[in-house]
Amino acid sequence: MNYYAIAFYRFTPIADPHAEVKKQKAFCADRDITSRIYISKDGINGQMSASKQATAEYIEWMHSRAEFRDVHFKLHPYHEHVFPRKCIKVRPKLVAIDEVIDLENQAEHVSPKQWREMMEQGGHILL
Repeated sequence: MNYYAIAFYRFTPIADPHAEVKKQKAFCADRDITSRIYISKDGINGQMSASKQATAEYIEWMHSRAEFRDVHFKLHPYHEHVFPRKCIKVRPKLVAIDEVIDLENQAEHVSPKQWREMMEQGGHILL
């Protein structure tokens, strides 16, 4: 398998989503990447397919940038591109909800072991 299907997102303030679209397009332009990447003032949501080399380059580039350093990429080997073309654009919202999202109010990350222990203790409500 020569390609990866890739999924990622990150809620993080993006002051100028249009400028971020330009950066993403410039990086992806000459690489073996097809995509659906949406950017808003609240962050980035991406699904893409890329050659193994382009995947490594994209992840390295994203992780070199402070606002995307913590992005977790989900990779799935595939035999061809998943998307027909590159689509990178600004969207008013990353998630279709009518509530205002406070990006400063985020839960603390817990490991799978910590999560399991918390669930075994009880008293937690999952939404």
